[in-house]
Amino acid sequence: MSTAAIIAEYNPFHTGHLYQIDKVREITEAENVVIVMSGNYVQRGIPAVFDKYTRTHMALSCGCDAVFELPIFYSTGSAEYFASGAVNLVASLGCADYLCFGCETENIDLIKDIAGILISEPFEYKNHLQDFLKSGMPFAKSRIKALLTMFKNEEYDEVLRILSSPNSILAIEYVKAILKNNYNIKPVIIRRDYGYHSDSLTEKFASASGIRKSISTSSVDAIKDYIPEQIWDIFTSALPVSENDFSDFLFYKILFADSLEDYLDVNKFLANSINNNQKNCKTFNGLTSMISGKHITTGRCNRALIHIMLDITTADINSYIKNNYNRYIRMLGFRKSHSSLLSVIKQNSSLPVISKMSDSGKLLDDTSLSMLKHNIRCDDLYNFVLSQKYNLNNLKNEYTTGMIVYD
Repeated sequence: MSTAAIIAEYNPFHTGHLYQIDKVREITEAENVVIVMSGNYVQRGIPAVFDKYTRTHMALSCGCDAVFELPIFYSTGSAEYFASGAVNLVASLGCADYLCFGCETENIDLIKDIAGILISEPFEYKNHLQDFLKSGMPFAKSRIKALLTMFKNEEYDEVLRILSSPNSILAIEYVKAILKNNYNIKPVIIRRDYGYHSDSLTEKFASASGIRKSISTSSVDAIKDYIPEQIWDIFTSALPVSENDFSDFLFYKILFADSLEDYLDVNKFLANSINNNQKNCKTFNGLTSMISGKHITTGRCNRALIHIMLDITTADINSYIKNNYNRYIRMLGFRKSHSSLLSVIKQNSSLPVISKMSDSGKLLDDTSLSMLKHNIRCDDLYNFVLSQKYNLNNLKNEYTTGMIVYD
């Protein structure tokens, strides 16, 4: 029984994601497609537009067989943390034969070559990297320039295109995690031809960014052609949130923090910038705009701010990485027709599988419970903001919300 895994956010689910799932089945001929999905907060450093159970329902309705949650410590991390945590979780399932991901190139050998350089860090690469860093160039740009020096003229242009694409950067990190840990998982590229950050709704597939923009401006009808027909009712009844809905909580945490530098992705420069600017704006996005610039990206700023808001420290991430990244597998939903897959996962998984939150106390040790409870507190904040925004009487929580079972 072969299984293909996809690491995703589905923020929100659209026709491009449905195309990817169909292509995964076609290329791999896998009997099962499982998803490791970001929960209520995503790698861009913002809350997901729809809650994780709504997005799980969308994924299952469009052909995925099971959905598992990527813990908050990795879902909001840099590309390296995000990929390392997610690939570790895929491997921990004990059933994945393939890891499939979207990428602007189909040249998997070149992706492997780049990943290999980043793992081994040969002398020439390290020297170039240090030279670029000493010149004052930011790390991300320095790494790209150093990598480019390692390739011949005929490969240079393609490597440059790869290193200029967010999807390809993630693809490199996925392959890096597989190679570094010797996971017996085959990486498979699904060619992606539309822009990751594009706001355009005129292409064959719209990006998630373009769809979120339409949701924020209440132009839902404009995106109907980009949402799979089978989830349109789920989509139109879902309740969206944005990062600005969390602004009060962010500024509260900033005001009462003893040291912002304790938080993941917050260095001294960024901590000073946050403290100097937080009194001059009122929103999450407003603060991001004020502290981002030439030497620091919007994504990095968003991640720093969300780590402050969610109380995610550098010590937290270091502790969990030291303990092999993940401590449990949280199941969000599955298709009834593939229930045998769950038996295989429970038999072969290297980690406890949590399908009922009430069982977590019996299945997890203290470190694992600490990780899970932190994730739950972050979910509680998301659900509280959702209930406040829409004046909901019944506040969701992880103990009363059951996983999605799709018939």
